[in-house]
Amino acid sequence: MKKNSGILMLFCLCLIFSGAGFAKEVTPMEAEQEFDIPKMAEEIEALTAESPETEKENEKQQIDQFYRLLRKDTALSSYGIDKTDAVYDPREAGKVTPVRSQASNTCWAFSSLAAGEQSLVYKGLADPGQLDLSEAHLLYFFYHSVTDPLGNTEGDGNNNISSLDFLSVGSNTIFSTFALAGWLGAAGEGTAPFEELTEETIYEQSKAYADTAHLQNAYWINFKDIDAVNVIKQMILKYGGAAINFYWNNLYYNGSSYAYYFPLNSSQANNHSVTIVGWDDTFSKENFSEEHRPQKDGAWIVKNSYGADWGDNGYFYMSYEDGAVNSGNTSANRARAYIFDFEPADNYCYNYQYDGSAGAYNATNPDSNLTKVDSGESIANVFTVHNKDGFSTENLKAVSFALFDTAVSYSIQVYKDLTDTANPSSGTAQLPEPVTGSTSYAGYYTIPLDAPVTLKEGETFSVVATFQKESGEAVEFFVDKTYQNGNWISFINETKPGESFRFIDGHWEDMAVNGITARMKAFTDTGELSKPESPSGTDTEQESTEKKAGNKDLAEKKKEQDGKREAEPNGMSEPAPNGMSESAPTKSAQTSDTSGSRLIFWLAVLICGIYLLRKGKFL
Repeated sequence: MKKNSGILMLFCLCLIFSGAGFAKEVTPMEAEQEFDIPKMAEEIEALTAESPETEKENEKQQIDQFYRLLRKDTALSSYGIDKTDAVYDPREAGKVTPVRSQASNTCWAFSSLAAGEQSLVYKGLADPGQLDLSEAHLLYFFYHSVTDPLGNTEGDGNNNISSLDFLSVGSNTIFSTFALAGWLGAAGEGTAPFEELTEETIYEQSKAYADTAHLQNAYWINFKDIDAVNVIKQMILKYGGAAINFYWNNLYYNGSSYAYYFPLNSSQANNHSVTIVGWDDTFSKENFSEEHRPQKDGAWIVKNSYGADWGDNGYFYMSYEDGAVNSGNTSANRARAYIFDFEPADNYCYNYQYDGSAGAYNATNPDSNLTKVDSGESIANVFTVHNKDGFSTENLKAVSFALFDTAVSYSIQVYKDLTDTANPSSGTAQLPEPVTGSTSYAGYYTIPLDAPVTLKEGETFSVVATFQKESGEAVEFFVDKTYQNGNWISFINETKPGESFRFIDGHWEDMAVNGITARMKAFTDTGELSKPESPSGTDTEQESTEKKAGNKDLAEKKKEQDGKREAEPNGMSEPAPNGMSESAPTKSAQTSDTSGSRLIFWLAVLICGIYLLRKGKFL
C-alpha cells in the first residue's frame, strides 16, 4: 500500500508540474476542413500552352510571367527579382511598435494588429513609439457582434459554439481579415485596454465601431507560390510586416541564440501566430539547436507577443526552412503569410455592407459553384443611402471586394435610379469611365474612385464589379454565408432579396436564394448639411468627420503626408485557424492558461486532496 501511495503521489506531482504536457489542446486549425490559398502559379500554368524543353527555361518563363502579372497590381508595380538586401532589421531604425504581452489564446489578434500597425508606421502615418491598437477591442467584438451603424448587418455575427470562453477559443488571421474589413476594429488601446479584459468583461455596444484605423487591403500569400520568399520580403519593405501561423514547441527553440526551427512536417497543425518584421540571410544555421538544425543559413526576424522580456527583447529568429514557411509543406492549411494594409479611420465616414460575419465559406467549400462567375461577368451589391448626423448627402469615395483568386482584372461602375430592382446595372452609370485595375494575390481590396459620386438621402445605388482572368477561367469571389466551421465557431449571415447579385447564364441571379452575400462594400464621406449653418456649439462638418475617425491627431498626421499642412507626429493610442498559442517558454502563466491546463491542474489537486485526507493529513 505504501508503494502504491508513493506512485499516486508521484502521479499527482507530475500532473501539477507538467500540466499541458499531458493533454494537448485541440485547436481550431486541427478541427476545420483543409483548404489551400490560391497561387499565382495556377494562373501561369493555365496561360502556358507548352512547357520549354529544359527546366531552366521553364523556371525563367514562370518567373517572367509571374512578375508580369504581379506588376499589373499597381501597388506592386515595382516588385522584381533581387530587390532586397541580405539583411533587413527595422528595429535598428526604430520602425517597429513595442512588443505586446498576450494572455490565453489571443495571439491571432496580436499578430493581425501588429501587422496593421506596421503598415501605418511605414506609411509615415503614426509614431511607432506611441501607436497602440487595441487587441481587446478586436477580441471582444469578434465574438460579441453588434449591428453596424447603418443597420445593414442586423442578425449577422460570429458565434463561439465551443465550451471555452471567447479569450480561450481563439481564431485566425483569415477571419480577422473580414472582421477588420467590417470596421470591427482597429480601435485605440485607450478604448479597450487589454490588461483590463477578462472573460467576464462587457463593453458598451457603442464602442464596437469606435475605430482609429481601418483595413484597406489584405494580401494572402502562399509560401508555395512562385518566388514567395522574395515577394514577402518586398511586402515587408512596403507594409512593414507579415502575420504568419506556425507550430510552437519549446523543444525546437534555442534560448541562447533566440533561434527556432521546427523541421518540415506537413501533418503538424499550427498553434501560434506571430508577425515577421525583417530577415537575415546570414543568420548562421549553427545558431539553431544541435538536435534540430536546418541545412542552410538564413532566418526571418519575428515579433512575438510574449512580452519584451522574452527572447531577444520580444523577438526571435525563425529558419527559412521551418515547416510553417517552407515551400515544401504539402499541407493545404500551412505555409501562408498575411499582409494587412491599414489607413487612418478618417479616410471614410460610412461603410455600406451586408457581410456582417467574419466567415470564409469559400475556403471550406472550394468546389462550390455558388461563389464563382465566368471570366468577364459581374457581381453587384445594391444599397440605400441612410444619411445620418444631419447631412442630406454623402459622397461615395471608394468600394471594396474580396477574392479567393489571383491575377484578376476588374472594372467598377456605379449606378443610380435603377429601373429594375432585379437588375443592378439597369440604372444610370455615374462614372464617366469604369475604374479598372488588377489584383495580385487572394485577399481583400479597396478601390478608390477617380471622382466621388454624390448620393442623396433615401437614394438607391448599386456597385457593379466585373472580373476577368487572362486564362479565361472562372473567378471566385468571397461571400458571407451562414455555416459552421469545425466544432468551435459558427457564422450567421442574414440575407434579403434585392441586396446581392451575380451575373450567370446570361441573367442576374439574386444570391439571397442561396443565402449568400457578396463581400462588397461602399465607402462614403459626409456631404452637405441639411441646414446651411450649424447651431451654436455643434461640430462643423470637418470636426464631425474627425470625431467619427476616433482620432483627430491621426487625421492631422495624414494631412501632413498629403502635403496639406504641418502637424506634429502622433500615435493612435487614444480617442484554427491558427491563433492558439501554447504557453510561452518562460512566461507560461501569462500566455497559456487554457481551460485544458486548468482542468488538469484541479484534477490533480482533487486527487492529492483525497490522498491526503485518507492519510489523515487534514485531521
